[in-house]
Amino acid sequence: MDSRVAESEEARGDRNRALLAYFMRSYGIVRSDVPSMLGAYFDQCAIEATVTSHDHVDRVNDIMMICGHYDMSGDFAFRVGLAGKSGVGGGIMAVISEVGTLTVWSPGLNEAGISLAGTLAMEWFSKCTGVNLF
Repeated sequence: MDSRVAESEEARGDRNRALLAYFMRSYGIVRSDVPSMLGAYFDQCAIEATVTSHDHVDRVNDIMMICGHYDMSGDFAFRVGLAGKSGVGGGIMAVISEVGTLTVWSPGLNEAGISLAGTLAMEWFSKCTGVNLF
């Protein structure tokens, strides 16, 4: 875990505290102690990993394709057609299999908390280059 990233997430985590944790707790969806739960969440946002085998890479890409963009994962998969992961700061990373990665950053977020301009740029790129898997 990268402690600097976790600390940054915690320092800027007011939206997670308000909308996710306390709001869900008010409806009985979350029963855990909110500060402890958020601490674990912020730590999970900062996990560092090195993937070494081709099988692991395929599994990570599959997971990113189906859930790397929260509630908009299906829309991102259809429009961009690449496995990817969005970040809370407006960054998006997508994988072009056997080629490399594509990254964008723009802090203006859509309703799902994903970079609006970044998603449009990746959609444009995938259409122009033909890398969309669909």
